[in-house]
Parts: sequence; structure tokens; C-alpha cells
Amino acid sequence: QGASVLDAFLGMLTGSRGEDVDEARKKVSEFLVEVAKNDTRRSALEAQYDRWVELTHSADRVTWATAIMVLAHLSLDDHNCPRLMQSLAKIRLDPASPDTLIQLGQAMLLGNLPRNDADATALGENALVVDTLVAYVRDHEDDRLRHLACAALRNLSLPVPNKRIMLARGLMADFLRLMKESINAPVLFESIRSVKSLLQEEAAHAVFFEHDGLGSLVYIDGKEFQDSQERVLLEAGRVWAHLAVHDASVPKLCADGKASFANPLGRLLASPFAILQGEAARALRICYSHPQGARLVPTNAELTLCDQLSKLVAATNDVNVRSLAVRALAAMLREEVNAVTAAARPSFAHTDLVGALGVCSFPEEIQEEK
Repeated sequence: QGASVLDAFLGMLTGSRGEDVDEARKKVSEFLVEVAKNDTRRSALEAQYDRWVELTHSADRVTWATAIMVLAHLSLDDHNCPRLMQSLAKIRLDPASPDTLIQLGQAMLLGNLPRNDADATALGENALVVDTLVAYVRDHEDDRLRHLACAALRNLSLPVPNKRIMLARGLMADFLRLMKESINAPVLFESIRSVKSLLQEEAAHAVFFEHDGLGSLVYIDGKEFQDSQERVLLEAGRVWAHLAVHDASVPKLCADGKASFANPLGRLLASPFAILQGEAARALRICYSHPQGARLVPTNAELTLCDQLSKLVAATNDVNVRSLAVRALAAMLREEVNAVTAAARPSFAHTDLVGALGVCSFPEEIQEEK
């Protein structure tokens, strides 16, 4: 019975057209898309899979939009993705389509398909796929579309060959531009994640600084967003942390005698997640171990980092985080002016730190830092 009802709706969607039936066809389209969005009902649409693929080639925009939106939502289920990858060449993709639903459906579909490196690499080598997503990031202002396109490109960027393709297409500059222009948290979050992914490629660091990547990060730090601000700021902090492990980038992070990384890395230290705490502590140790970092004049933000690190050493149960925090503190307090200034602060947990150094477990290699 369900199949016959679906066949009836498909008949109405693809049947005769005219002013008297167009409104009804739009209602049918909306109903089918709602079914596709429903996790428990979506599987009913799989029986007509080949028909949905065929209908993406319809000259009727409503039919095409319905088909691509159904396929996009089918891609949410892992078991459908291999089939979609195999038939992608048969699915109509057109970055020039002006229809919002078609644009959203195409971006969503392409973002869901790369479930492994092999699929992501194949998609990255498909010029039409990349052209479509680049156009949505570069030429459109709909935040829903930019969010889906940025998320798709981030998913595609995981294999190294795709990072190089994206750098060659100039996408680093596009992501950094969105970090300055957008106030939409999902767009910002996916743009920052994409930048972080591209920075895993050595050549990306020069491109990042060439396009004032630090300026974009600093801008994020003082920006008000529409929602989900904490998630965006934490992800930006992870970019600072990632830059610090690249030797050539460290002097730039400490340029002009300013530690612009203090607030972003401080947020990571204050988070409840050990992986973020560890990334921040490692980055601080590297920055303050560098000659340029050692010459930084301690500001209130940097001294707050000392407070956070000392408390983290005493409070964490993660031995790796604890050892990284001790190393970071040792690097920050190596200069006498920093040590004296930090110790004089009432908030500096000196007593807790000494106690922690005495009773907590540490790897052998950090005895000197203790």
C-alpha cells in the first residue's frame, strides 16, 4: 500500500502542469521532502532510487529539486552512500542552477558522500563536484548554502591530494574571508575547520599568512556571533594550537611583542576536554620556548594562562595533559620577570602547584621541568 501511495505522489509530481495543478505539485514536493527528512520514514523512498536519479534530469524545476533533495537525505544513511557514489555520474549536478532547493540539495549530497578517504579522493578529482562547492562558497550569500558547502569541502579536504587541489583553487583565501565577513556560527565553524584541515599540508602555512590568516583569527576572537559562540571560539583556538607546532609559524605568532594567542589558547585550557587542554599546553610550551616568545612582556592575559596551567596541573587526572601543562609553565616562567610577576598574583595557585608536583605522577622525561 505504501508503494502505491508513493507511486501516486510521483505521478502527481511528474504529471500534467499548469496553474491549476502547480500548487498541488508543490505540496506533493514538500510532502516527499519531509518524508526524506524523517529518519524512520525515509527508507520508504529507497525503492524508487533509480527514479529519483532519473528525475534530477527533469526540465521541470520542482521535479528536479524534489529528486535532488530526496537523494541528499538518502545520503544521510551510511548504507546508501556506496550506491550514490556509484551512480554520481548519472545524477545531474549544476552549480549554475538558481533554485535554492536544488543548490541546498546538491551541497548536502556532496557533503555527505565522503565517508572514507577513497571516496573523498574520488570526489576531489571530480571537477564538477569541486566547481559546484567552490561556486557556493564564493558566489552566494545564503548562509545555509555556505554552511553546507564549507562542511562538504572540509570533509573532502581530509586526504592530502585534496588539500593540494583546494589550495590550488584558492580556497584558503575564501575560508579566511568568510571568517571575517560572516556572523553565522555554522558558517564560521566550518570555515575554521576547513582552514585547520588545510594547514596540515606544509605548503598551506605560507598561503595562510599571505592572506592575513592571523588577522582572521584575531578578528574571530573579538567577534559577536548569532549563536553557538563557544564552539566557534574553541575551534579557532585549535587553529592557533596547530600553527604553533609548525616551526616556521612560531615567530609570526609572537610578532610585535604581542601574544595574540593568549585568549584563544586560554579557552582551550578552560574547556573540559583533555584533548583541547593538551593542544593548548603543547602550543604554549612551544611558543614560550622560542627566543621570540621568551621576550614577550607578560600581560594580564598571559598571566592568566599561568593561573590556568597551575590549576590544571593540580586538577587533571590525565597524565599527558599534566606533563604538557608543567612543560608549558616551565617555559613561561623561565624568564625571571615572568616568574616573579606570576608568583605575586593572588590567583596563582602556587601552593596547589607545589603539592601537585610532589604527589602527582609524571613521565620521567619531565623531571627537569618540575
